[in-house]
Amino acid sequence: MNLDEKSQSNHYNPIVYVKQLDNFYDILEYEDNHKIQEDDVMTLINTLIANTKVEGIDSTTGDPFWIKAEMIYLQALFYYTIRHYDKRHQNFTTVLNLIRLSSPNNNGVSELDSLFLEWEAVEPDSIGVKQYKHFKVAAGTPKMMSTIIMTATARLAIFNIKEVHELTDDDDMELERIGMPVNDNDPLLKEINNNSKKHIGNGKIAIFIITKPSDRNI
Repeated sequence: MNLDEKSQSNHYNPIVYVKQLDNFYDILEYEDNHKIQEDDVMTLINTLIANTKVEGIDSTTGDPFWIKAEMIYLQALFYYTIRHYDKRHQNFTTVLNLIRLSSPNNNGVSELDSLFLEWEAVEPDSIGVKQYKHFKVAAGTPKMMSTIIMTATARLAIFNIKEVHELTDDDDMELERIGMPVNDNDPLLKEINNNSKKHIGNGKIAIFIITKPSDRNI
């Protein structure tokens, strides 16, 4: 993972590691059935919020409401992305595209509202639908909603940079190999691969991270 020369780096997309844990093999399942472990998304958003900062909200208000409302909004977007897009498009680029659909029309309804209404008609109990409803309630007024959306946009702005979105649009870090048997002929590894749609390599892997010493944001 080369964060100094990003064009020379392997790619890392954390969304592909969102999983379901009904049983052991579900960890390794890559079917497009969209069954996920829902709190993985919450963990991802919590990590994103904890490691980024939006000037003017994080540093001046001291009010946790804005962060909580933004978290619910982002959770809804990530759930929508995972549920409605194939693996190739489950990334931050898609999330940002959804954010751009948040502007309301003259009737106060956005394209994003319409997408979630369509989802609700099919799966009313989906956690993504529920979180989006909570976001709409939390937003209260158009001005508050605009502030929440602006904050989320600012937080994810770095993923608009060409090198960053290319680095995170797909994944070839093979983090699923961590903890696997180190021998290709190990019976457990063979059994895992017999029950997985994606081949999992052996656990003989080292991960190197190159950073810019002068960049405090990495």
